[in-house]
Parts: sequence; structure tokens; C-alpha cells
Amino acid sequence: ATASIAVLAMRSALTAADFDAALAHVRRFAPLLKASIGATTPSSSPQQLMQQLIQLAIQKESLPALLDGLADCELLTPSVFEAAMKECVPRGVSSRRGSGDAK
Repeated sequence: ATASIAVLAMRSALTAADFDAALAHVRRFAPLLKASIGATTPSSSPQQLMQQLIQLAIQKESLPALLDGLADCELLTPSVFEAAMKECVPRGVSSRRGSGDAK
């Protein structure tokens, strides 16, 4: 298998919003993904896929499962963990109702 096949398999699972399939692809292609995620290449496709996977995990309330799976595959790098934590932060205080109103 090549990195291109790994990316296509993950993209397909993410497009279908199939978290379990996406995580299975991560586990299957971990060595290829590990090399491409850490690479300093012009292509940001693997990093974008990881970001989408994090977002899907949050939507499916499966972030702990994702982090465990990434750790098992040695893909839970500081940058991936940071991206996951950033996705957990609310997007804008103005959208919160009643913040600071109750006393």
C-alpha cells in the first residue's frame, strides 16, 4: 500500500462520516500516515485528513476512542493532540447564551 491509497481510504470514510471505518484505516495504514504526517512536504493532505478525523470524532462523541487509537499506533503526536484540544474549545464567546448574566 502507498500513502496515496491510505489517504484515499481515509477520505472515503470521512466523506461517509464513518468514524469506525476511518479509525480502522488509521490503524491499517499507521506506518504510512506516520511518515506523511511528520513530513515537511508541500502537501498538507495527511494533516487535513487528521483534522477532519478529529472533527468527526468530536461529532460522534468518540474523541477518547480516537486518541486511544492514535496512541496505540504511535500517531498521537504533540501536534495532533494540540489540534484535538483546539477543536474542543468553543468557537466564539458571543454565541453563548446568558454568559455572565446570572448572579
